[in-house]
Amino acid sequence: MRQSNSDIRQLRIIQQILFHSVIPIACSTAIGFLFYRWNVFNPHYPAFQFVESAALASIFYYSLTYLRLRNAFAALLVLFLLELLVTRSTRPMYVLRDLLHTGGIATAVILYYRQLRSNSGLKGQYFGLVLSGILGVCTIVAWSIQLFLVEFVFIKHQSIDLTRFISLAAFYGFLVGLGVGIGIVINRRIFDGARGAETAT
Repeated sequence: MRQSNSDIRQLRIIQQILFHSVIPIACSTAIGFLFYRWNVFNPHYPAFQFVESAALASIFYYSLTYLRLRNAFAALLVLFLLELLVTRSTRPMYVLRDLLHTGGIATAVILYYRQLRSNSGLKGQYFGLVLSGILGVCTIVAWSIQLFLVEFVFIKHQSIDLTRFISLAAFYGFLVGLGVGIGIVINRRIFDGARGAETAT
Protein backbone atom coordinates (compact mmCIF):
# COMPACT_ATOMS: atom_id res chain seq x y z
CA MET A 1 0.00 0.00 0.00
CA ARG A 2 2.84 2.37 0.89
CA GLN A 3 4.58 1.51 -2.35
CA SER A 4 1.40 2.22 -4.29
CA ASN A 5 0.97 5.63 -2.60
CA SER A 6 4.61 6.46 -3.31
CA ASP A 7 4.21 5.56 -6.98
CA ILE A 8 1.08 7.71 -7.26
CA ARG A 9 2.90 10.62 -5.61
CA GLN A 10 5.86 10.26 -8.00
CA LEU A 11 3.50 10.14 -10.97
CA ARG A 12 1.75 13.33 -9.82
CA ILE A 13 5.11 15.09 -9.43
CA ILE A 14 6.10 14.09 -12.97
CA GLN A 15 2.75 15.31 -14.26
CA GLN A 16 3.25 18.60 -12.41
CA ILE A 17 6.74 19.06 -13.90
CA LEU A 18 5.47 18.41 -17.42
CA PHE A 19 2.39 20.59 -16.89
CA HIS A 20 4.43 23.56 -15.69
CA SER A 21 6.87 23.13 -18.59
CA VAL A 22 4.20 23.68 -21.24
CA ILE A 23 4.04 27.50 -21.02
CA PRO A 24 7.85 28.10 -21.12
CA ILE A 25 8.18 25.73 -24.09
CA ALA A 26 5.28 27.45 -25.85
CA CYS A 27 6.79 30.91 -25.26
CA SER A 28 10.16 29.87 -26.70
CA THR A 29 8.51 28.14 -29.65
CA ALA A 30 6.42 31.24 -30.37
CA ILE A 31 9.54 33.42 -30.44
CA GLY A 32 11.28 30.96 -32.76
CA PHE A 33 8.21 30.81 -34.99
CA LEU A 34 8.41 34.58 -35.53
CA PHE A 35 11.84 34.16 -37.10
CA TYR A 36 11.77 30.71 -38.70
CA ARG A 37 8.12 29.76 -39.11
CA TRP A 38 7.52 26.02 -39.36
CA ASN A 39 11.24 25.22 -39.37
CA VAL A 40 11.18 25.38 -35.56
CA PHE A 41 9.47 21.97 -35.65
CA ASN A 42 12.07 20.38 -37.96
CA PRO A 43 14.63 18.35 -35.92
CA HIS A 44 17.15 18.70 -38.75
CA TYR A 45 17.03 22.51 -38.74
CA PRO A 46 18.98 24.66 -36.20
CA ALA A 47 15.79 26.54 -35.28
CA PHE A 48 14.50 23.33 -33.65
CA GLN A 49 16.47 24.53 -30.64
CA PHE A 50 13.57 26.81 -29.81
CA VAL A 51 11.59 23.66 -29.04
CA GLU A 52 14.28 21.18 -27.99
CA SER A 53 16.38 23.51 -25.81
CA ALA A 54 13.28 25.03 -24.27
CA ALA A 55 11.93 21.58 -23.36
CA LEU A 56 15.25 20.58 -21.83
CA ALA A 57 15.60 23.84 -19.86
CA SER A 58 11.98 23.91 -18.67
CA ILE A 59 11.75 20.28 -17.58
CA PHE A 60 15.11 20.44 -15.81
CA TYR A 61 14.15 23.70 -14.07
CA TYR A 62 10.93 22.21 -12.70
CA SER A 63 12.76 18.98 -11.85
CA LEU A 64 15.05 21.07 -9.63
CA THR A 65 11.94 22.72 -8.17
CA TYR A 66 9.94 19.58 -7.36
CA LEU A 67 12.52 16.79 -7.00
CA ARG A 68 15.56 16.05 -4.90
CA LEU A 69 18.82 17.13 -6.52
CA ARG A 70 19.93 13.61 -7.45
CA ASN A 71 16.53 12.85 -8.97
CA ALA A 72 16.66 16.10 -10.92
CA PHE A 73 20.00 15.04 -12.42
CA ALA A 74 18.54 11.61 -13.17
CA ALA A 75 15.81 13.42 -15.10
CA LEU A 76 18.51 15.41 -16.91
CA LEU A 77 20.20 12.15 -17.95
CA VAL A 78 16.89 10.89 -19.35
CA LEU A 79 16.48 14.16 -21.27
CA PHE A 80 19.98 13.79 -22.70
CA LEU A 81 19.23 10.25 -23.89
CA LEU A 82 15.99 11.46 -25.46
CA GLU A 83 17.94 14.20 -27.23
CA LEU A 84 20.26 11.56 -28.69
CA LEU A 85 17.20 9.69 -29.98
CA VAL A 86 15.63 12.81 -31.50
CA THR A 87 18.84 13.97 -33.19
CA ARG A 88 19.83 10.37 -34.06
CA SER A 89 23.37 11.08 -32.89
CA THR A 90 25.56 7.97 -33.19
CA ARG A 91 28.99 9.30 -34.17
CA PRO A 92 31.22 10.39 -31.25
CA MET A 93 31.40 13.97 -32.56
CA TYR A 94 27.62 14.34 -32.51
CA VAL A 95 27.22 12.63 -29.13
CA LEU A 96 29.76 15.08 -27.73
CA ARG A 97 27.89 17.95 -29.39
CA ASP A 98 24.65 16.92 -27.69
CA LEU A 99 26.48 16.43 -24.39
CA LEU A 100 27.90 19.97 -24.55
CA HIS A 101 24.48 21.28 -25.54
CA THR A 102 22.79 19.57 -22.60
CA GLY A 103 25.57 20.59 -20.21
CA GLY A 104 25.40 24.23 -21.27
CA ILE A 105 21.65 24.40 -20.75
CA ALA A 106 21.85 22.53 -17.42
CA THR A 107 24.54 24.95 -16.18
CA ALA A 108 22.44 27.96 -17.18
CA VAL A 109 19.32 26.54 -15.49
CA ILE A 110 21.20 25.77 -12.26
CA LEU A 111 22.66 29.30 -12.13
CA TYR A 112 19.23 30.76 -12.87
CA TYR A 113 17.54 28.58 -10.26
CA ARG A 114 20.04 29.64 -7.60
CA GLN A 115 19.65 33.29 -8.61
CA LEU A 116 15.88 33.00 -8.42
CA ARG A 117 15.99 31.51 -4.93
CA SER A 118 18.53 33.99 -3.55
CA ASN A 119 16.75 37.06 -5.00
CA SER A 120 13.10 36.22 -4.47
CA GLY A 121 12.33 39.88 -3.82
CA LEU A 122 13.39 40.93 -7.33
CA LYS A 123 10.50 41.88 -9.60
CA GLY A 124 9.29 38.87 -11.56
CA GLN A 125 9.49 40.44 -15.02
CA TYR A 126 13.27 40.79 -14.74
CA PHE A 127 13.79 37.06 -14.37
CA GLY A 128 12.97 36.47 -18.04
CA LEU A 129 15.94 38.67 -18.95
CA VAL A 130 18.15 37.01 -16.33
CA LEU A 131 17.75 33.56 -17.89
CA SER A 132 18.22 34.91 -21.42
CA GLY A 133 21.56 36.44 -20.44
CA ILE A 134 22.80 33.37 -18.57
CA LEU A 135 21.71 30.94 -21.30
CA GLY A 136 23.20 33.19 -23.98
CA VAL A 137 26.62 33.09 -22.27
CA CYS A 138 26.45 29.34 -21.56
CA THR A 139 25.47 28.63 -25.18
CA ILE A 140 28.43 30.66 -26.46
CA VAL A 141 30.79 28.72 -24.17
CA ALA A 142 29.32 25.32 -25.15
CA TRP A 143 29.43 26.14 -28.88
CA SER A 144 32.98 27.50 -28.59
CA ILE A 145 34.19 24.25 -26.97
CA GLN A 146 32.41 22.33 -29.72
CA LEU A 147 34.08 24.51 -32.37
CA PHE A 148 37.50 23.95 -30.81
CA LEU A 149 37.01 20.17 -30.79
CA VAL A 150 35.77 20.12 -34.38
CA GLU A 151 38.62 22.36 -35.52
CA PHE A 152 41.49 20.60 -33.76
CA VAL A 153 40.33 17.05 -32.90
CA PHE A 154 37.60 15.65 -35.14
CA ILE A 155 37.78 17.57 -38.43
CA LYS A 156 40.98 19.56 -38.67
CA HIS A 157 41.40 22.75 -40.69
CA GLN A 158 37.71 23.45 -41.11
CA SER A 159 36.91 26.87 -42.54
CA ILE A 160 34.42 28.38 -40.05
CA ASP A 161 33.29 31.98 -39.77
CA LEU A 162 33.96 32.50 -36.05
CA THR A 163 32.03 35.78 -35.78
CA ARG A 164 28.91 34.30 -37.36
CA PHE A 165 29.25 31.15 -35.26
CA ILE A 166 29.41 33.09 -31.97
CA SER A 167 26.63 35.43 -33.08
CA LEU A 168 24.33 32.48 -33.81
CA ALA A 169 25.13 30.93 -30.43
CA ALA A 170 24.28 34.18 -28.66
CA PHE A 171 21.14 34.62 -30.77
CA TYR A 172 19.72 31.17 -30.05
CA GLY A 173 20.76 31.16 -26.40
CA PHE A 174 19.39 34.62 -25.67
CA LEU A 175 16.02 34.09 -27.37
CA VAL A 176 15.42 30.58 -26.03
CA GLY A 177 16.34 31.83 -22.55
CA LEU A 178 14.02 34.79 -22.98
CA GLY A 179 11.11 32.57 -23.98
CA VAL A 180 11.65 30.07 -21.18
CA GLY A 181 12.22 32.85 -18.65
CA ILE A 182 9.02 34.62 -19.66
CA GLY A 183 7.15 31.31 -19.40
CA ILE A 184 8.47 30.69 -15.90
CA VAL A 185 7.44 34.21 -14.85
CA ILE A 186 3.95 33.63 -16.30
CA ASN A 187 3.69 30.37 -14.37
CA ARG A 188 4.70 32.12 -11.15
CA ARG A 189 2.09 34.82 -11.73
CA ILE A 190 -0.67 32.32 -12.52
CA PHE A 191 -0.02 29.71 -9.86
CA ASP A 192 1.16 32.05 -7.09
CA GLY A 193 -1.93 34.14 -7.76
CA ALA A 194 -4.14 31.07 -7.59
CA ARG A 195 -2.59 30.05 -4.28
CA GLY A 196 -3.11 33.55 -2.96
CA ALA A 197 -6.77 33.49 -3.96
CA GLU A 198 -7.25 30.13 -2.25
CA THR A 199 -5.61 31.44 0.91
CA ALA A 200 -7.82 34.53 0.90
CA THR A 201 -11.00 32.46 0.68
